[in-house]
Amino acid sequence: MSQLLVSFTLLVGHDDLLAAQTLVHLFRTAQEAASAEFLLITGSRDILKGSSMAQRYPLLHSVSLQLLSAFGVNVRQVHSTRSGPWAEAQAGMEAAAGTYVVLVRAGTLPLAGWLHTLLDTFAAHPRAAALGPLVLSPSGQVLEAGGLLASNASPALLGSGGLPAAAPALLHLRHVDFVGAGAVLALRREAALAAGGFDHRLQLYLGDVDLGMALRQQGHHVLVQPLSVVVARQPSYSRIPAKPSDQAQAFLADQQLVASKWEHALQLRHCPPAAVKARLAALTRATAGRGVGGRNSRSQWGPRVLWIDDTVPTPDKDSGSVRALGLLKILVQEGYQVSFQPRREAWRGYNLALSAAGVQVLPAGRLVLRAPMRNGGNCMYDAFLVARRSNYNKTRDVLGTACPGVPQILDTVDLHFLREARDELLRRGLGQLRALPALLSWLDSEAPELALTAPGIAALLRRRDGELGLIAKAQAVLVVSQEELEGLLFVGNFNHHPNVDAALYLVEHLLPRIRGKLPQAKAAHLRAHLVGSGAIPPHALRAVRRHQRWVQFHGYLTNDELGLLYAGVKVVVAPLTSGAGVKGKVNQAMKLAVPVVATSIALEGLHARDGVDCLVADKADDFADKVVAAYENCTLWRQLSLGGSCNVRRHFSLEAARAPLLKALAQVGLPVRLPTARVDCGGGPGKEGKRER
Repeated sequence: MSQLLVSFTLLVGHDDLLAAQTLVHLFRTAQEAASAEFLLITGSRDILKGSSMAQRYPLLHSVSLQLLSAFGVNVRQVHSTRSGPWAEAQAGMEAAAGTYVVLVRAGTLPLAGWLHTLLDTFAAHPRAAALGPLVLSPSGQVLEAGGLLASNASPALLGSGGLPAAAPALLHLRHVDFVGAGAVLALRREAALAAGGFDHRLQLYLGDVDLGMALRQQGHHVLVQPLSVVVARQPSYSRIPAKPSDQAQAFLADQQLVASKWEHALQLRHCPPAAVKARLAALTRATAGRGVGGRNSRSQWGPRVLWIDDTVPTPDKDSGSVRALGLLKILVQEGYQVSFQPRREAWRGYNLALSAAGVQVLPAGRLVLRAPMRNGGNCMYDAFLVARRSNYNKTRDVLGTACPGVPQILDTVDLHFLREARDELLRRGLGQLRALPALLSWLDSEAPELALTAPGIAALLRRRDGELGLIAKAQAVLVVSQEELEGLLFVGNFNHHPNVDAALYLVEHLLPRIRGKLPQAKAAHLRAHLVGSGAIPPHALRAVRRHQRWVQFHGYLTNDELGLLYAGVKVVVAPLTSGAGVKGKVNQAMKLAVPVVATSIALEGLHARDGVDCLVADKADDFADKVVAAYENCTLWRQLSLGGSCNVRRHFSLEAARAPLLKALAQVGLPVRLPTARVDCGGGPGKEGKRER
């Protein structure tokens, strides 16, 4: 029997109508609910001795029976022998069978897609053990977006100061000290139980805070995903009572228990109440999500890193964006607080995708590097990662002046020195092979110069032996027989002239040779597919039209459309004669188990072996021969399919890219895991035959 994915644990409380409404909304708004279980949690105070569930909660009982009879939904009651919300929550978690336990308080109304978003976040962040949604009031104001915890165990809810739901400061996945259980709290069940679960000694408050502390002490992450949204009608358990009362006394007792239990960790890793209050005030004032703290206000979360590039990643348009998005995700998974500063705006959908991954997207335009003077005026970042030499040249002096001593890491994105030199050699008519030693010598001399002229800057250069390459995300597996495959595929962004040159070379020089070497029946049906975003130049478009019987120009395709095309072609070709660096188009084809025939330039940095992982040819006749060999030889086709996919998994998976990126960060003095030292809260300086699609 397969493992149950989700267990909904509904804290019923005293209101039958609210509990019934919440159960209905859970079922309606979560498509995963049909295969989930629903636990109705009651305590000793909820059901009078001698009465039944049906008598105490007639509406809830009726809804449960209807879900069972109409949809076969598993709804069962769990009665806690102890009273109090945390004892009841613990009873529900212990009774649950799902991998994830979603604790829901009666009166919470989730919005469509809320659960799917949380489960996707769990899948993308293996270290996440607790997740919370963005909690709104019925009027649309933010009630809660996670919370901060002061050194005296006093909680402060992010967003409780009246921020609107669309406040940019809240619109990205973020690390928090705790997720309030006043509405929804999603947990990895095994991790939560291993951390001790909810402490039944707490009367009414801070059970969620206590569990957050326990999870983080064990190395787990506690996150808020604002793209998952719920509406709550009741105050959080972590909201401090405003007036002296019995509840206020209970809060103080619970606070003292938490403060005593976690005294060492609170003093070591958490800031005093005044500093926490200042951070909340800064967040409320930050209209663009800036000015939330300085370099040393990072609490138990990781260092703050600012990534600067031309625009946010557009992974459906170019392989460089796939790589950048992967690197950003690694940083977030490692606990870094990552902000992205684009130099120009992109379609908002790309911003939302980046926010969902845990990256704060800043408005395009002027760099804001220091907090306002009222917040100390300190540099807000612990490191800068600048993509592309052009951006580095424009920003290095600004970064160095505003934040002296803060390390800058240059990601050249491709071997731009080598590419520009090759372009110059082509313009002069010089041969590639004869000039290669001089080109590599030039690259080796340029890179140290960059480091020497800018002390303390680590140049993260994409060398042929040190690539931080990443590939597209895993997709569904589609099994295709070789006999069903036909055609050639070339993929490249046509705003990049080496891709235009390669497409012309394929159409005008290689395709006629390939067709001439294939059996007549196969040559008659052979088509070359050209795919890529960007505007293809008129002269190239005319060449394509001259050969349109054998060439199909698709232009831009979505990821799903391109996946279908990859699944149907027999060979991917990459006949590049210029350019430099690792080619994402080749990596993607290998990952999807499509045999590749390419020039040596197209295979730079891929660690691919000729005849094992791919076929390599630099002359037109040799290239055509190798395409025909891959097309006709079933044994060779299978070898290239398997070898290429294994090569990509070995060298260019997300995990393969993690080590060199973290090594680069360590070289500039940044931790590769969450910091363990005392925090300064004040100022200071700164498979065979299978295709994946």
